[in-house]
This record gives sequence, structure tokens and C-alpha cells, in this order.
Amino acid sequence: MPDRQRSGTSDAVMGKEDEKESRVMGLGTPEYRIVILALPLFLVWEILQSLFYTDTFTASWRQLLYNRIHCAIGDGTILLGAFWFAALFWGRTWIARKEILPAVVFVAGALTCTIVSEYRNVHVAQNWAYSQWMPTISGIGVIPVVQWMVIPSVIVHNLRRGSI
Repeated sequence: MPDRQRSGTSDAVMGKEDEKESRVMGLGTPEYRIVILALPLFLVWEILQSLFYTDTFTASWRQLLYNRIHCAIGDGTILLGAFWFAALFWGRTWIARKEILPAVVFVAGALTCTIVSEYRNVHVAQNWAYSQWMPTISGIGVIPVVQWMVIPSVIVHNLRRGSI
């Protein structure tokens, strides 16, 4: 006789516990769902904003592809960091609830990290440069700022709707 029957625990309860455990450990986790939704969005955004960066005009196609994929993965990392920051205060399930404050902290955290990163990478480390078409405010590109207001908001909206 299985242990769960011997202990008097019903299959229905164990099923929910097993499902909860698989969500903690696998494909149903909020992190997994965020990454699956975010990476394609970030990659498309990175490609579409290419004209606003100088490497579009100076780098090889291979280097451009590497740069865009590298940046999309970096964006995903920033997004997960912002998710975990919000989770420190509201738990990992905050994204499924309709509360506004965790979503604001999530978007604001990601946006803040991006502004710091843009400043550092453009002006300090000079890892990339804006082309003449990049609109800027105080030396920070407007396009990446808009990206970080739009994509995290889209992700929260879609995950709360149950789209993924």
C-alpha cells in the first residue's frame, strides 16, 4: 500500500502537493513562464531598435546577431532580478495576483537597473554607443527606457490573464 494511502492522505491532496512541488521545481514556475514570454519579446525589440545603435553600421552580421542575442539574454536576467526583488516582499506568487504595488516595483526595479546599465555601458565602459537617431534624455537612450516600461508590463498583464 502506498505511503500516502497508509497515512490517510487522499490522492486529490497528494495530487495538489505534487503539482505544487512540480511548479516549484519546473516548468510551471513564475520564473520559467516569465523567461519563455520575455526572451522572444526582448530579442524582437533588440532587433527592431538596431538602427539606434552604432554597431548596426560597423559590425559584421555575425557580431550583430551575437550582440542582439547577448542583450536579449541580459534583458532576461535583469527581468528575473526585478521579479526576485519584488518576490522578497510579496513572495514568488505575486505575479499571479491582481495587486498593483508588486507590479510597479517590478517594472520600476527593472527600469532603474536598465538606466544604470545604459549609463555605465554607453558613457563609462563604452561597450556600445547610440547612433545619431537615438533620442536621449540626460544621455540615456529613450528607446531602451520605453522598452523597460512596455515589456515588463506586457509580461505581468499576460501572466495574470493566464496567457502563458
